[in-house]
Amino acid sequence: MSILTIVDVTGTQKYIFGTNKLRENIGASEIVAQATSKWIRELVSKEKVIYCGGGNALLLFDDLIEAKNFARSYTKKLLQDAPGLDVVLAHSVGFEKDSFDEIEVPTDETDDLDQPIKRKETRPSILKAVDNTFKILSAKKANRRISAPLLGLAVSAQCVSTGGAANGFDEKSKKYVSAESLAKSDKTDEANTRLEDEIFAKLEKYTWGNLALEIPLDFDYLGRTKDEASYIAVVHTDGNGMGKRVEAAGESATSNKDWGEKVSSFSDSIRENNTVALQKTIEFLLDNLNEDHTAIVSATGDRIELIKTKVETKRYLPFRPLIFGGDDLTFVCDARIALDLTAFYLRELEKRDLTDGNPLYARAGIAIVKSHYPFARAYELAEDLAQRAKERIMDIDKDNKEVYALDWHVAMSGLFGSIEEIRKREYTTLQGGKLNMRPLSLQQTDSDDEWRTWEVFESIVKAFQGHDKNRTEEENEKFNWREKRNKVKAFREALRGENEKVKEFLRLYKLIEKKPDGTEESKMPKVPIKVQTIETTGWHGKTCGYFDAIEMLDLYFPLKEKEG
Repeated sequence: MSILTIVDVTGTQKYIFGTNKLRENIGASEIVAQATSKWIRELVSKEKVIYCGGGNALLLFDDLIEAKNFARSYTKKLLQDAPGLDVVLAHSVGFEKDSFDEIEVPTDETDDLDQPIKRKETRPSILKAVDNTFKILSAKKANRRISAPLLGLAVSAQCVSTGGAANGFDEKSKKYVSAESLAKSDKTDEANTRLEDEIFAKLEKYTWGNLALEIPLDFDYLGRTKDEASYIAVVHTDGNGMGKRVEAAGESATSNKDWGEKVSSFSDSIRENNTVALQKTIEFLLDNLNEDHTAIVSATGDRIELIKTKVETKRYLPFRPLIFGGDDLTFVCDARIALDLTAFYLRELEKRDLTDGNPLYARAGIAIVKSHYPFARAYELAEDLAQRAKERIMDIDKDNKEVYALDWHVAMSGLFGSIEEIRKREYTTLQGGKLNMRPLSLQQTDSDDEWRTWEVFESIVKAFQGHDKNRTEEENEKFNWREKRNKVKAFREALRGENEKVKEFLRLYKLIEKKPDGTEESKMPKVPIKVQTIETTGWHGKTCGYFDAIEMLDLYFPLKEKEG
């Protein structure tokens, strides 16, 4: 009797992001990656792996004895090499490897009582086994006994990372740490090697070894402007409706073996497409470096100087992937390049299809925080923002979710409440209007209903920075918003008063004029769609079109995509 086994890592957020030490975050991410890929492949033969990676795995064994032997060896490996990592295993009920189940499937037709007419279908038994095993897994996760860490005695040293009892000495930090922290720290070099081998070494446009760049191991190396606060971005992306797509990938299977091959192939295509999109994003960033790789240079000549390494001739790349290889991606970078890198990555995903003939549709959340902000909270914020982007996608495309969307938030200090509560408190006017137009979709549209797009935001923020692509060079020179920061700040306050306050502001500063034909001409940043009320009132309906762009003026560094 065949047995399905599911391996699922729980509490990954706490395990990976529970410390503000980037080295340990990197090592923890590597442990999760190895625990659900490398270690499994070392313990079982290739043909028994349906898919693995990204925090979970699905395996097919010949019998329960073989499945339990794997579980025993795998658990021992976890205890030795991944202290503190929570993993749940679930075995299916035995089923015949080449058997079939007859099921009833509702059709579009109805009977006299207006009930769906069902038809009988024969499907490989593994489909039913998968459903049942996931139910067993859910029950195990809900009812498992939570282990409590052994607290130290009065004479114990305290781990500087976890706060628990220290039982080892970390040579790199020269501090006493717990076994969990030590294991994470020890995996940092392996993580860097895997990142270079799988991602950086396979760049098409650049030979990584020839670049005078290093991958950062500390948040302070991601980007810092002298005498200014240093902001980093934690970016989390996730695929749309991937559970249903994985399920659909195996629906046409004619046998249990065929199902395993189809699901495995679909899983591989997710990993490959994610990897290529990540590599293209890194190349996009490298395209914006100057010739000696010491600074990022915008199309207008603005610069972000890269941090020097201990080797004077090298600089740190202000970008670091933490989780990659599945349908989700998490990276940290200099906050000023986060929005453009994220939008570019999402657009890259659209260029390649998975084995089901469609791209990997995804959403992203971007948490912009100070470099020493609690990292676990920053990641949680990024996840919440990705969820907001998902809700935006559902509003646009309830069925297919074939939309890319992103959302972001700048945490100037500690957060109080959820994103929904923060926006209700800080981004809602007295009249009930929404100052933020984000989350934004990446689809271009001239629809009055769907004008909240990346294209609109990007156009407006660049205009406020002095480069309105919808105006002539002469018009840009005549009224350069870049040189009128006080006026921009005054306009931001006027936006809080909605339409009437904005009209008063525009008249006061002579930013709106009546033409001989009676129409109004605005000197405000132009909106590249048919929705023109924004240019004369700052608002479209109850949503503000300018506030997001003004808020990001100092934290948005426009990158330029090379032609060809």
